[in-house]
Amino acid sequence: MRMADCQARASQKALAVQSYELAATIAAQTKQANLESIADVNEAGLQAEAGKLGKALQLYQHALQLDDSNGERTSSAEDWLAYGRFLDNEGFPARLVYACLVKSGSLEDAISDASQRKFLADARKKAEGRLGAEASAIRRDPEPVLKEALAVRR
Repeated sequence: MRMADCQARASQKALAVQSYELAATIAAQTKQANLESIADVNEAGLQAEAGKLGKALQLYQHALQLDDSNGERTSSAEDWLAYGRFLDNEGFPARLVYACLVKSGSLEDAISDASQRKFLADARKKAEGRLGAEASAIRRDPEPVLKEALAVRR
């Protein structure tokens, strides 16, 4: 993972993708779902940058399923935030974005980085403004929209 992170920072994106794929494979084989989730999300970001949206979607969704299965609150909060950000950047419906942000916010105490907490609050406010009255319905019960977000394909 560290090598992949270094490769990504050094703009060696193709090598970083390969390294994240290897890290995810090793993590899966050794039953380390948290590490597999981290590798998937990091690779998803690179795939999105490369315009491979279908692959990025698969990776984000897989990471979120792993987070759910292992009960890791910090990873889950950060991954829902990253997925919401991705959906927003790629022009997916605001309701999907907002549901991801609501989910991340419900785990907000798990996010220790103040800048991420501020980004989350600002993004939620922006999405609420775009959604209007629909935002309160999603906030009360985000699960149906989250399921929809996890089933998005491109």
